[in-house]
Amino acid sequence: DNILFYLCIFSFLLSKFGIIKSDNLFYVVLFGVFFSLLSKFTSKILLKFKKIVKYGSKKQIKIEYLKEGMIVDKLVINSFNSNNIASDVNLEYLLTKFNLKNEKNFYNISFKKNKNNYILTSKTAAGLSKQDLLLIKKLFNNNMISKTVSIKLGLPFAPSIFIGLIFSIFIGDLSSILFKIINLFA
Repeated sequence: DNILFYLCIFSFLLSKFGIIKSDNLFYVVLFGVFFSLLSKFTSKILLKFKKIVKYGSKKQIKIEYLKEGMIVDKLVINSFNSNNIASDVNLEYLLTKFNLKNEKNFYNISFKKNKNNYILTSKTAAGLSKQDLLLIKKLFNNNMISKTVSIKLGLPFAPSIFIGLIFSIFIGDLSSILFKIINLFA
């Protein structure tokens, strides 16, 4: 709303200095109002789309159905379920505890502390490795995690690029059409 106010003042000043004819001032302000409303509308649509993608790209599955390559969203390790958990959980501690420590193995998971719980997440988009699956199953067998885990579903890259292309063509054409309409009245 403040943008419209500044646009009106700016347009008025441009007409005072003779840069814009006062006859065209109405069309310049109208164009500004329309474009401002259009940008607010598209930003709201994009924010709603972002929420849909955020919640629609996750799925709850049982630990037994986890496969290599799946991306763990957030897996809470509840420190209250086990009395023998250390005060500071990290990957090294769990690997030693479950006798999984091997220098050749690569683990694609990380731990973060959140209040009283630790959260296990995938480090990269490569997903879980075989060693990660072994560790998660050991955590499940020791009642340190729940029986379901939230995973991220991968979104295909090509349709996203296509939607962006269509959107940019539409907005580009729309601004070109509006510019031509304003020039008709000039």
